[in-house]
Amino acid sequence: MNNSKITQSRKRRFRRVSLLFPVFWLALPPTVFNHTRGGEAIGLISGLRHPIFRWDYIFGTVAAGIWGAQLDTPAIWLVPIAFIIMMVFGGVVGLLGVRLPGVRPGIALSVIAFGALILSEAEPELPIAAVIVVFFAIFHGYAHGTELPPSGDGLFFTLGFAITAAALLAIGVGIGVINQWSSLEMVLEISGIVVTLAGIGFFWRAIRPSDKRTNRGAGW
Repeated sequence: MNNSKITQSRKRRFRRVSLLFPVFWLALPPTVFNHTRGGEAIGLISGLRHPIFRWDYIFGTVAAGIWGAQLDTPAIWLVPIAFIIMMVFGGVVGLLGVRLPGVRPGIALSVIAFGALILSEAEPELPIAAVIVVFFAIFHGYAHGTELPPSGDGLFFTLGFAITAAALLAIGVGIGVINQWSSLEMVLEISGIVVTLAGIGFFWRAIRPSDKRTNRGAGW
């Protein structure tokens, strides 16, 4: 078997695994956390569920994974890793109570940016791609960090949302690797359009003067 066939086989296996990985914690019963107590359990469970309570989190994180997969090796690994690391950093900043302005617009802009990058199939140099990912990941992490439940443990909460973010990135990578098949490239084009339009909607909601929403809850 030549190298190209081996690479294609590995990518197919990775795609299957990345699409199944999120099922890991979604399928777990609450009793699996019975061994942890008090703030640790509250923090971990809340952290695991927090990123899926807002569509802007979901779109932005999955889109980052899609774009990383489009960039191919080594970005297919480095983009998700950089996103997670800097998201955790942003979460710690939020937990410490440091003020960061423009968080919601920043998250919305991340959705627009990643959608446009997917649609245009942009392939900047790896350092530039890393800067883009790192910049937006801080906003995502900060938003998580500021929403720690009152009785939750910050460390376990951070661990929880990092795990779920990794699952969302894995879904994105699983979608993004279909660019290896020319017959399915239209799926990525449609994904880019949908993500960009969703980001515009999120941005409008984030900057509306009449928008008095709180940052909590399962809304936008």
